[in-house]
Amino acid sequence: MRAGSRPEDWTREALEARCDVLEPGIIRIREVPGGRLAPFETLLDIAGERGKEFPAYALILDLAEASRPSAELIDNMTRLFAKGAKHWCINMEGANRVMIAAGEFLLRRFYGQLSVTVHSTTADAIATAREKLAAP
Repeated sequence: MRAGSRPEDWTREALEARCDVLEPGIIRIREVPGGRLAPFETLLDIAGERGKEFPAYALILDLAEASRPSAELIDNMTRLFAKGAKHWCINMEGANRVMIAAGEFLLRRFYGQLSVTVHSTTADAIATAREKLAAP
């Protein structure tokens, strides 16, 4: 799939395998280790392509394999989180404690600007995604 953890090592094919339509309108992306901007942007592009077939879509961002995000990724979060999805469900299930703390800290910066919730289980993230998609 990939040769290493550098951003250039992630092929589009490998990133496509990390983006799933769980059910109509609910798309999950599994963040790659390394926390770099380029792979994350490509994951969002893939999710957007898959989301086009639905009137709206919610995105579940699975952070189980994520590591500390780069400064470049953090600086672009507001722009990236505003792309396409009606709602973002950040799934912390399986993430390490440092990642959970860092993720919650960073996401608090965006709560006022974007539709984002944080979840400790995949089931909870999916339930919230369903709820947000059903809301006007």
